[in-house]
Amino acid sequence: LECTDYNIIPFDAVDSYYTAGGWNFRSYTQSSNYIVTSGWTVDTWETIAKFRTVEIDGWTSTGWSFEIAPDGWLNITWGADPIWEQDFSPYIPNINGSVSGYDFPRYYSMIWVGGNSNGTYNQYSWNNPSNWETICGLPEPYAPDTYANCIIPSGATYYPRYSQQTDSHLNHSYCYDLFIEAGGEVNFTGDPSSGSYTQLFITNDLTIEDGATPGKLDLVNDARVEVANETNINGSNSARVGMWSGLYCFGDLYVQRTNGLTIEKTGWVQAVDVSTYVGAPTAIVIKEGDGDFTFTTGGGPGNFYQRGPISYVNSGSISVGTFIKNDAENFPGSFYIHMVGPTVDDPAYTGPGTGVPLGNFDLLELNTFAYLFDEPSGQWQNIYPIPYPIQTATGLILSDVSDEDNTYVMEGEILSGNVNKSVSYGGSNLELISNPYPTAIDWNSFRFNNSSMLGTTFRIWNPNVGNYGAYAAGGGTWGTNGVLFAIQSGQGFFVTTRGNGTITFSDDDKYFSRYPLLKSNDDFKLIQLLAEGNTYKDELIIKFTEEATTEFDEDFDAEKWDSYYADATEIYSLSSDNKKLTINTLPPVRNEVMSIPVHFKCGADSAYRLTFKNLSSLVADGIEIWLEDKTINTNWLHIGIQDSIYTFIGSPEDNIDRFIIHFLGPTGMNYEINGEDDFLKIYAANSNLYIFNDSGELIKEVVVYNMMGSEILRTGNIRQSLYQLQINAITGYYIVKVLTDKNVYSEKVFLMK
Repeated sequence: LECTDYNIIPFDAVDSYYTAGGWNFRSYTQSSNYIVTSGWTVDTWETIAKFRTVEIDGWTSTGWSFEIAPDGWLNITWGADPIWEQDFSPYIPNINGSVSGYDFPRYYSMIWVGGNSNGTYNQYSWNNPSNWETICGLPEPYAPDTYANCIIPSGATYYPRYSQQTDSHLNHSYCYDLFIEAGGEVNFTGDPSSGSYTQLFITNDLTIEDGATPGKLDLVNDARVEVANETNINGSNSARVGMWSGLYCFGDLYVQRTNGLTIEKTGWVQAVDVSTYVGAPTAIVIKEGDGDFTFTTGGGPGNFYQRGPISYVNSGSISVGTFIKNDAENFPGSFYIHMVGPTVDDPAYTGPGTGVPLGNFDLLELNTFAYLFDEPSGQWQNIYPIPYPIQTATGLILSDVSDEDNTYVMEGEILSGNVNKSVSYGGSNLELISNPYPTAIDWNSFRFNNSSMLGTTFRIWNPNVGNYGAYAAGGGTWGTNGVLFAIQSGQGFFVTTRGNGTITFSDDDKYFSRYPLLKSNDDFKLIQLLAEGNTYKDELIIKFTEEATTEFDEDFDAEKWDSYYADATEIYSLSSDNKKLTINTLPPVRNEVMSIPVHFKCGADSAYRLTFKNLSSLVADGIEIWLEDKTINTNWLHIGIQDSIYTFIGSPEDNIDRFIIHFLGPTGMNYEINGEDDFLKIYAANSNLYIFNDSGELIKEVVVYNMMGSEILRTGNIRQSLYQLQINAITGYYIVKVLTDKNVYSEKVFLMK
């Protein structure tokens, strides 16, 4: 052992006492150097902390033991006993007594050096022991664990980038405290070789030092950092949470300088049930996305999932960016329509409660137009001038003809806790509201908490497809036209009202996820039908659940809203009570053929395409899907996972009720002839009998009997591959016999008058 003040002679014997430089010590060994703090005085007790000790073979005490005392320790009185601290409370062991059971501090310091190995990963790897030097308490080399106080100094060539080493691909790394000195950096990124994320667990505090070149934490490409206690971001441009990356603050968050913390598109910061301190103007910057305004893969804005008190000092504020997508290629010269709302409380706001001036939404000077929706009249109201107050949670429409993508940024205090919004009922029963938080909200939660005031469906205009998208509460993940269950920060959306009063946004409605809108929890069997052509798109969803009926049901279905554009491509189905639906939820398909009329509208003579998506849940249950095009009047087209696209020529002159989708229940008779592609099927639905013949055999005769054996119908020489026959008989079970040139097939079916 060595120290700077005294030369301590190493020892060999067990249970021996040595005196060196005025110090007594007993049977303690360590393979590397231990540097005693300078300034220690002989015959004076010192506070001891952060020692890690190892029991030597043959030691008679149990557990971890460590003692240190000056010469003449036997004459020391209790008043001079050493102060050992455990959990910040004094602990006084007996001199020369056993300290068994005392949990000595085990924390030690490590300094990053980096680059002390070969290979792309090893030079930057947190878990590579060669990249660290230990200050005390551990033999080298050693990778940090949950007891390590890690220091990232300035001046290094290689800074931490990956968790793993080449030969292990670990994606988790650890430390106790992390201190990033001014000029030091941690640049975590996901593993480009294995595709896994990189994650650092800090079991105490994260501190990023200010300075001429502040310390920096940079997270990109699916990197995550979790901080168990305080997060202290002390410099400008000190922390950046990039794409698909996250910073989780389980203790208080302090951001002290302008641009101290930046949350890039699709990045997220979570600070839940803790305090947030904002110590400078735009200390936290939440960046806009670069895709659809609604949250989509790779294009959504940064999210700050905050729940708890926020303190703003030294003119502290937060900025929130919003991306506005225009489409000059597909809709040149059009008035692009965007449904938006306030994202902060701006000090310049002059209205009741919180909000922003209208000028915060300005996209193009003197060429941005804003409209509020008036519930009683159902009409749009053009609003101006720049100071016009827009209250929090109010939705409005923006439009411009710039043909260019735009961004606006709002600065102020973000909204947290409950946010109330007045709604009315009795006119159009529609309100345009907006998400006031800097993170997405879950419609299912928000609507459940306001179920007495709101209907089940919300709608958002999607300017990229030229149609409204809709989502109905309880519908799992999927809505139509890019609208899912989560509503993005600052997004405006239409709701239906059920009364006059107040609705409340709450922290419980906030939605946060690594993949904010893609995690599916659907319990529904469904298909999505996408119609494309003439630069437009529209979508229809057909779902199946036990609670649904064939009539319109607000709890499950969503009515179709027409596009603003007369030449738009549109698709919808009809309920049994003749409602136009963009989401049609039906009872499950059983031993029957369920036929759903689908209307298609187009604005130009052109080629169009229908794409059937998410078929797997129905196919797995043995349900078959067939498409009937009444305009062409050919055989039905089988729709499967490998055959899911139908292309056709459409015209505005075509009948709008062009299509029927037939769902064949899983228990109909399926006679496989020579293989899975050669079959004969017998089905019944209502009073209709269906025979599908793809067997290559010629049907010579079909006979139908009642259950008493009496013949009800006989017909022959059927040459169609799909044959539909209406049976005029009372409701009940019947036997169908099909005679071909090679075989006889029979099946019991249920017919309903």
